[in-house]
Amino acid sequence: MLRRHYVLALMLAVIASMVFVPRALNSIRGFDKSTSQVKPISTTGAHTFALAPWGPSQETVDASKVSLLRNPAVLKRLAGSRFRLISFQFIDAGKIDGNIAPPESYRAILYDYTHNLSYAATGRFESSIVQVAPNSVQPIPSDEEFDAAVAVLSRDPKFGPGIANGTLSVYKPMPPLIDGSVPVGNVDRTLSVGLQSSDGSESRIVGVDMISETIVSYPNNAPAASIATPDSCGVSSSGGGSSASGQYNLIISRGGVEIWNLVVVTPSISSGGVHNNGSGVEVLNVNYRGQRVLTRGHIPILNVKYDSSCGPYRDWLNSQSNFMANGSDLATGIRLCTSPPQTILESGTDAGNFSGVAIWDDRENVELVAEMSAGWYRYLMAWNFSDDGVIRPRFGFGSTTSSCVCINRNHHAYWRFDFDIGSAAGNLVTEHSPAGLLVIDKEGMRPRLYGQDQTWTITGSLPQLSATIIPGIHDSNYDKYGTGDVWVVVNHAGELDDGVNCTSGCSTSINIAPFVNGEPTTNADIVVWYGAHCNRFDASGPTPKLVGDHVLGPDIVLRGY
Repeated sequence: MLRRHYVLALMLAVIASMVFVPRALNSIRGFDKSTSQVKPISTTGAHTFALAPWGPSQETVDASKVSLLRNPAVLKRLAGSRFRLISFQFIDAGKIDGNIAPPESYRAILYDYTHNLSYAATGRFESSIVQVAPNSVQPIPSDEEFDAAVAVLSRDPKFGPGIANGTLSVYKPMPPLIDGSVPVGNVDRTLSVGLQSSDGSESRIVGVDMISETIVSYPNNAPAASIATPDSCGVSSSGGGSSASGQYNLIISRGGVEIWNLVVVTPSISSGGVHNNGSGVEVLNVNYRGQRVLTRGHIPILNVKYDSSCGPYRDWLNSQSNFMANGSDLATGIRLCTSPPQTILESGTDAGNFSGVAIWDDRENVELVAEMSAGWYRYLMAWNFSDDGVIRPRFGFGSTTSSCVCINRNHHAYWRFDFDIGSAAGNLVTEHSPAGLLVIDKEGMRPRLYGQDQTWTITGSLPQLSATIIPGIHDSNYDKYGTGDVWVVVNHAGELDDGVNCTSGCSTSINIAPFVNGEPTTNADIVVWYGAHCNRFDASGPTPKLVGDHVLGPDIVLRGY
């Protein structure tokens, strides 16, 4: 992620009341003038930033949640029931006039524990009209629902005293749900809760049946697809994090000249298809020096395959984890740092003072950083934007204490880059490698055979503009489970992810093969899927040990801008 090469920067000083030219904010569709509070910020680093809301404000979102739970259509279904709002997801509005448009609608998932039913409620922000329909897909537990499961355990005479006096710690295991691939109503909704004693005498994963509010035990102290033994690896889990969210138009200038203009979306509200798995730090409508580069960049698919015993799992990237980020909050979920942010990979601890997206001005580069959690995994995601026109998307892999993370495994992260070089029309991908020059004229997967000697260049309707993808030196190659390295496909609505709707007990491997159907990719609206593959542990010796490099990702080099 290049942060290891950073030098100690000068302290940043926030100053107010600077003159701002409104053209730049209005150049990205969806600037919410009704709630705008432009925040021009100058630093003693190299850059000046401007930040403004984009799409529905946090106040609008909060009001919609309150209104939803009072809506007659919702109450008709849930009146008299014990229920909970599990998730609240923005419905992606797609491209309009070449830009990703701000969301205008939402999809909320509610769970009725009294009748073991779930409902999807959809509506428009600031509208009283809500459509409610049955939902068959088991939603990933929210933090509040997990806390409710822990509360059930705390009342248990066997586990409650240890939880109360701190001799028994609680953690989020994988998979998060027992029988999470089984449709709602066919099995009781049962959450997984990990328990670990401070003296090592107690290690188990139990199920908490949210319907009957009872505890379920399993042979070998863990459900299928997981293990719990006295042996464990990883750092201690603090369990911290928040859902602080926001979507903002961020403009990065230097010497009065606009360099980067983009929308940044915090992980908690990032896009993730209808199953709401999220996609980490999402960047939209990315312009460099006034010209379009990316209309969307994110990681909609993330999974892991173990050599034995545990998994495989499909992970999610909308649960924010705490990390160290010293500085000042510019808006909800956005912090400008006075020193390089420290995720679990740098600090070695799963604790911190912030969750959301941290901004670090490293004079020649501006980096956006976040940490996410999925069960016992901790993931770093960063976007580094350099003044000289290089985008460095990075993804890092960490974990907290559990037994499964002692086992050798391979993680796979898949970026989705919606390239619009100059505009959405007329894009073309050319592969350069020791094997020669190849124009990719139809959809397909390309194996990454030659490392950094194999690159992909995307050109557009303006012939002088291009973006070249250079593989990261540690991005590795796909295996049978990983299925591929680089895919070139034509952009279509409804293809933000592959539709996998469970975290375990189903086919968790990436499944974008249906997107690859031979369509011509010359003069098209191009999407490139880029996979990076990380081997996490070598368990062949007497003591499991970390191997390899755990921060992956390509460089995207711009030319002609």
